[in-house]
Amino acid sequence: MNNKSYEQERMEREEKAKKTSCQLEKYTKDELLWLIETVCTTDSSANFWFLQCALEIDSKRAKSRLQAEEKAGDEWIRLNREYEELLRPYAGIKFIDIPTDVLLKARTIANKAEKAKEKYLSYFGQKGGE
Repeated sequence: MNNKSYEQERMEREEKAKKTSCQLEKYTKDELLWLIETVCTTDSSANFWFLQCALEIDSKRAKSRLQAEEKAGDEWIRLNREYEELLRPYAGIKFIDIPTDVLLKARTIANKAEKAKEKYLSYFGQKGGE
């Protein structure tokens, strides 16, 4: 009679698999590419599996890029609103009558907003002035 539980046997199999499995970290990029090409050209099921993995990687990259684009756009919008709110009380007032500290803060915000705009537009292959 076997004294080991199913769970113990499963855990032992997993440990053995970890010890005998291929450790990809020890291979160079060129060696890994060769391995993938070889497996994909000799085993159609492996080729399908690699394609699925590649699609998942592309999807994760696209999601990450979309999140970065959204964050950059949100920052640009936030800074523009901050600029507008800062200067709203001075609407209709001569430029010379606006306090210097307000103008300096507005310039700082405007510079940050311009950088945020450039970052946002860079995701679309554009420059800030376009």
